[in-house]
Order: sequence, then C-alpha cells, then structure tokens
Amino acid sequence: MDKAVGTLRPEVAAEFGLPSSCLVSAGGGDNMMGAIGTGNVREGVVTLSLGTSSTVYSYHSEAVLDPTGNVAPFCASSDGWLPLVCTMNATNVVTQTVTMLGKTVGDIEAAMAATQPGANGLVFLPFLNGERTPDLPNARGTLNGISPNNFTPENLIRAAIEGVSFGILNGLDLIQGGVPVDRMLVIGGGSRSAAWRQLLADASGATVEVPLEDEAGCLGAAIQAMYVDGLASGAPTTFAELAARCVGVDPARSAVPNLALAEAYRAARQRYGSALVSLYS
Repeated sequence: MDKAVGTLRPEVAAEFGLPSSCLVSAGGGDNMMGAIGTGNVREGVVTLSLGTSSTVYSYHSEAVLDPTGNVAPFCASSDGWLPLVCTMNATNVVTQTVTMLGKTVGDIEAAMAATQPGANGLVFLPFLNGERTPDLPNARGTLNGISPNNFTPENLIRAAIEGVSFGILNGLDLIQGGVPVDRMLVIGGGSRSAAWRQLLADASGATVEVPLEDEAGCLGAAIQAMYVDGLASGAPTTFAELAARCVGVDPARSAVPNLALAEAYRAARQRYGSALVSLYS
C-alpha cells in the first residue's frame, strides 16, 4: 500500500508511453481510493455514496469490531481502518418512485419543500431488492402508516428518500458506535439533490459537503501515488497533508444541520426503526 514494489516493465512502459522508471505500488480498492479522494483520512470524516446501492465508511485508527456482522472491517489504504456498510437500495428506489408517480428526479426538490420531516407519519422500508444491511435478502418494500392525510405523491417521495437515508445512517451509527461525525462527504447521483443533502445534514448532525472532483476514486489513486513517490524520493508527506492540498469541496453545495429539525428527524428515524423491528425482528 505505502511502498513501491518496483518499476514498470519495459514492454508495459513502451505500450503506454511512460518512462520505465515509473514506480509501481499496490494501490487499493475502489472504496479505499474513494476515501482518500474525499479527504476521509482522519477520524470524524465520513464518505457516503448514494448510487444504485449506497455505501458509508469512515477512517478509524483502530479496527471497528461489529458483533452484528453488518460492518465490513476493511483496511484503509491510508494506514488505518475503513469500516464500511453497504445497503442495496438507494437512488434506484427514489427513481422508481418518482417515475411511478409520473414525475422525474427534477421534482424531488419541490416535493421535499412541500413536506415535513417524517412525511406526516408515512414510513417507507425501501427493500425493493431485499437488503444487505440489515441482512434481509428476502425482504420487500413496505409502506407503513398510510392515512388520508399523508398519502400524497409529495409525502411518498419524501418517505422514499427518508427510508433510503435512514437505512444508511443506521449503518453509520454501527460504524461510529455513538461517536459523533462532524463532516460528511457525499458522492454519487443522490448528492446532486440539495434537498437530499440537507436531509442528511439535519438527520445526522454533520455538515454535508460535495467534493469538487466527481471521480473521487481516481483522485484518491493519484494522491496515493503521490504519497508513495514521496516516500521513494526521500521527501515523505502524510495523507492528511496531501488531501488538504488536493481535495476541494463546492461551498455552494454544502449543507449545515438545521438544529431546529433535529428532534423531528430523531422521531422519524425512531418510527422507521420501529417498523423495521415490527416486520423483521
């Protein structure tokens, strides 16, 4: 991970037009490179990816041992640990919900603005594909708490987004073990929604930021290469120093927690958890 294993073979260097003195190191996996590329190289920083599935991971200096088996105890590629939780249902659920309602993802902002945290009691367990965390491969999506007052397209959209978000934030709680998070880097398709970013900030209590570089894994690989080169050349640096220099965020897309909504989201997450226990405990 942090040492060069040699240099390029001459034939490989010739094929790619690179010098044969180019160093080769082990690198790391996609999430490990994504962590470095989002500055997730110190404790208290979280990377949350909202794609078709969702992952959340946070750098730790010590291994995180989860007796439930829901946290994958990966090693980081920045000399530490990168416990990770993955959920199988994320933007796919939201996209299918808005499409079913004859709307598009462009309608998400208006739907969120027209509704309140907790969707007036409507709870969506978004397990359209079963679920990995919690380990419920045979689960299916469920709507709970439907009433004449909350069964609207806008509340259904909010409930879908909240269900996806609460699921991955529950995973973050497993990783952190009660330790608060002060900064969360959000990447993936879901990060394009300002309302979704604000929900994550309000529900987690962390400032949510979006990296300037969309391809965080590629940037992380470049930073890791810089780190190895520094060691090999006798000018070592740290991942924290390199991340501070290379990783930028878009301040226009940052979301600061609205503390006035913290209690509403706590209650909404509690209803989500109660529905989950009622159906699958």
